[in-house]
Amino acid sequence: MLMPGLLLLAFFGPHASASAQEETARPDHPPTRAEVRRYDADKDGRLNEEETAHMKQDEAARAAAREKRLLAKYDANHNGVLDPDEKERWEADRKADHERRQAQRAARQAARDAEKGGEPDQH
Repeated sequence: MLMPGLLLLAFFGPHASASAQEETARPDHPPTRAEVRRYDADKDGRLNEEETAHMKQDEAARAAAREKRLLAKYDANHNGVLDPDEKERWEADRKADHERRQAQRAARQAARDAEKGGEPDQH
């Protein structure tokens, strides 16, 4: 899933400031349980300032890597910004990927239902 900061860069390009990208990349909210398990070095059940900084540094690195992959794949004219036609291609690929994943989930569910010999689950 793309983070809002990446979307900001994709749609506004270099005109989006780094601080704006940081602010939109992850609004302040309590860390998830998974984040606490991963970054709670002192195992006190909460993230202190140092642990939170480490988590945010990792998030920034992941966002930068996603941004680099997005531009490498969709920035056809290599200007560092997704132009309208490049954005359309990106959005079409995202939609196709979503539809493919939905079809795969439906196929897996149908296979499970067939194994059970019962009625399909209603989700």
